[in-house]
Amino acid sequence: MIDKSMKNTNLSFCITCRNRLHHLQDTLEVNIRNNRVAGKTEFVLLDYNSTDGLEEWVHSSMINYIEEGTLVYYKTFEPVTYLRSHSRNVAFRLAGSDILCMLDADNYLGEGFASFMLGEFEQNKNIFYTSDLTKRDAFGRVCVKREDFISVRGYNEEFVGYGYEDVDFFYRLKESGVEQKFFFDPEFYQAIRHIHKERILEEPMFARVNRIYISYLNPYTSVILVLYTNLTVGEYTLVDNLHLFANLYIEDIVHYYMDERKSVVLSGDIKSGNWREFNNQLIIDYENTSVVIDKQQNKIEIDGSIFYHVDDEEIKIGIIMTLTSAQNFRSVQG
Repeated sequence: MIDKSMKNTNLSFCITCRNRLHHLQDTLEVNIRNNRVAGKTEFVLLDYNSTDGLEEWVHSSMINYIEEGTLVYYKTFEPVTYLRSHSRNVAFRLAGSDILCMLDADNYLGEGFASFMLGEFEQNKNIFYTSDLTKRDAFGRVCVKREDFISVRGYNEEFVGYGYEDVDFFYRLKESGVEQKFFFDPEFYQAIRHIHKERILEEPMFARVNRIYISYLNPYTSVILVLYTNLTVGEYTLVDNLHLFANLYIEDIVHYYMDERKSVVLSGDIKSGNWREFNNQLIIDYENTSVVIDKQQNKIEIDGSIFYHVDDEEIKIGIIMTLTSAQNFRSVQG
């Protein structure tokens, strides 16, 4: 392990990884080679209790970088699922530099990204850097001074699941008076393309979902009924602002699209209950009523609304991603 008191790096690239070895095998060494600035950069890899051989690969294939101090490897054995905000906070706290950069395991930094950032932070003392926020795969890339990360208390660990933790972190930095700047060089935006399932496979809600039903109330409002593995039920109303505000001027529509906080939101109260299974029936118990569902039917009626069972995996994953992001947004709105 590297003694942090002996290091004098200026920029730490922080990577959190849970069972994404196949991505790191493609990106990590390339990123190190393209952005290793002697005495000024380090790569901090937090193994978030991976079970896919990540530890063995690091110690067999990346040991030279560890020995020279370019790569610092840590592993925690506690998490049972991937917690985005917590993992990012831990990685940033483990880093030994004044400038911290969050780097997703599937991202290529591009040649010269480190030198560019070092130059920018040398010239500007009150900034943080992100992508232009138009590309999902690079959305979470952020470079920020350690003191600013600490002053806004890092990522909000009340958020659970995919979405909004980055937007919220950027927003609080700006609210504290730090200027947000954007990198635009296409070389800095390369990433491994992959299916959405890999984005949430290790996260809590994906592991907790048993069944999902959806009811379309109108073009911009849907009700999502989720049966969880712990035998609880959640019924959520989602409003899609892109459709709700379709009559706005085009620049306003773009504004809503660009601000993830305003794209899809929860409306009204969340209806909760419990469920149980009897023969081929699912029985949902709400506070004052019960609903009986035939497991074999893909279409059911609840309180006059038609719900469809979601059995397509890609649609289910899209719902989970949207729902967790909306829940995270609501949690900071009170």
